[in-house]
Amino acid sequence: MKKTIFTDIIKNEDGFLLIMSLMILTILTIIGVSTSNTTRFELTIAANDRVYNRSFYTAESAWPLGGLWLNAKAGAPSIEDTSQTFDGTEVAIVRNYGGDPGSTTNDTFPPGTEDGTLNGIPYWYRLTEEDNVRAVDFGEGYRDFKYKNESNADKITEITTMMWKVFKVGY
Repeated sequence: MKKTIFTDIIKNEDGFLLIMSLMILTILTIIGVSTSNTTRFELTIAANDRVYNRSFYTAESAWPLGGLWLNAKAGAPSIEDTSQTFDGTEVAIVRNYGGDPGSTTNDTFPPGTEDGTLNGIPYWYRLTEEDNVRAVDFGEGYRDFKYKNESNADKITEITTMMWKVFKVGY
């Protein structure tokens, strides 16, 4: 059998180990880079989740303060400010964010207007009178007031709750 140059090249195994080790090294490098990118992405997700949870629980802790403020009132609080919503309806505010009757809104919380902080996160709350009707089973002069309580944490998270309280009016 006669040998040709082509069969000599195919049967030559010199340098095979070098090529194979370069291929394995390239595959391991690609796996390492993709693992590094995945880890960085997961850390970003975890950090965002932490910020969200802290803001949510701060807002969750702030809304009861609106209830405490309302419970401290012997009578129905007077309306401090009325403002228009996006659909043109009027909102009757009895306590605005930061205790300011009119200028503080949940779009523009000026520095120093927060109602408090929790773990360094500022929060605000506001009460809006939604409705008042005659209180059933309370007798003459008692009204059932319905309030919307909005609490905002770090200008990020807002929680809205509804509250009802019966006040004697006109005495």
